[in-house]
Amino acid sequence: MENFKKKAMALNLSVEFSGKYTTYKLLDEPQIKNTRGRSLSKNHPEKYKFEGIMEKLKSNDVVLSIEELEELDKKL
Repeated sequence: MENFKKKAMALNLSVEFSGKYTTYKLLDEPQIKNTRGRSLSKNHPEKYKFEGIMEKLKSNDVVLSIEELEELDKKL
């Protein structure tokens, strides 16, 4: 999970798991409010909850390092 949080910050994405809902906020955009995870996918709202992310991380392989991710983000 720490790797996920570090990569999210490298992409200027704030991810907050401390409340009742998982929330996301783009830090490099003029986004005023946080977005709840359930708003990101109407068909699969559980996908972006803490439990859904943890389940997905179990099966993921680390492909890009944080440095590689930051470099790709700069190119976009």
